[in-house]
Amino acid sequence: MFERRRARKRMKEAESLSASTPDGTLVRVTGTVRKLDMHLLAPTTGRPCVAFSIRVYEPSQHEPGGMGQSAPFDYVELVPFAIENAELGRVVIDSQFADLLVPEHRAERLSDQHWTDFCDARALSPSSTGTERPIMNGDIVTVLGTSARRATPPGKEAGFRESPTQLCLVGDFDHPLLIIDEAIED
Repeated sequence: MFERRRARKRMKEAESLSASTPDGTLVRVTGTVRKLDMHLLAPTTGRPCVAFSIRVYEPSQHEPGGMGQSAPFDYVELVPFAIENAELGRVVIDSQFADLLVPEHRAERLSDQHWTDFCDARALSPSSTGTERPIMNGDIVTVLGTSARRATPPGKEAGFRESPTQLCLVGDFDHPLLIIDEAIED
């Protein structure tokens, strides 16, 4: 609960992204999630998404055959995606680091294949469980990040020295993106 309040406070303190925002400014943008070239598969359900956070609960290693759980840990993964904003159009979101505040999705039954692949790739116990928070195409979210403009491949309309730019929000290890689902209430 306090995490959401702190996140919303950080969002309110940041300026809204505009076409004239200088690069390197901490800004926020709200809009509809749009998938770009790649997508992920949510580990517990196998549903396509652009980002997910999963809280993993592994069995305890304290005693042989013990079924108690160790302290949970969070794992976040995302691919570049876009936010379709009414005023700015498409804003690309590109970072490997993010904090997601989106509703939890507890699967009644884990997708065996997707969960096994997820655990195998990260050397987790196959008897681990998880609660995921996916961000899917069509979700309405607010993203807080650092503004940047990136050159896009020129089209037929670009001249010799002109290169169109794309508004982006980026994050890094020290300044991860903050993504909040607008459906969450305080």
